[in-house]
Amino acid sequence: LTEETRKEIVKSMHQKLEQSRIAIRNVREEAKNAIVEENRAGKMNEDQKYSLQEKLDTLVKEHNEKIKKMGEEKEADIMKL
Repeated sequence: LTEETRKEIVKSMHQKLEQSRIAIRNVREEAKNAIVEENRAGKMNEDQKYSLQEKLDTLVKEHNEKIKKMGEEKEADIMKL
C-alpha cells in the first residue's frame, strides 16, 4: 500500500470511530432519559437515580476509552506497513 492509500484508510477509520462515539452518546442520552422518567414516575428514589447515572457514565467512559485505544493501535498497524 502506498502512504496515500494508508492515510485514506486511516481517515475512513477515524470517521467510523466517530460514528461509534456518536452512537454511544445517543444510547447514553436515551438511558439517562429513561432513568429520569422512572424517577419522575416514582419508581425509584433520588439515590437510585444518581447511582444509575454514575454507572452509566462509567460504562460510557470505559467504552469510549476502548474505542480510542483500538483506533490508536489500528492506526499504528496501518501506518507501519
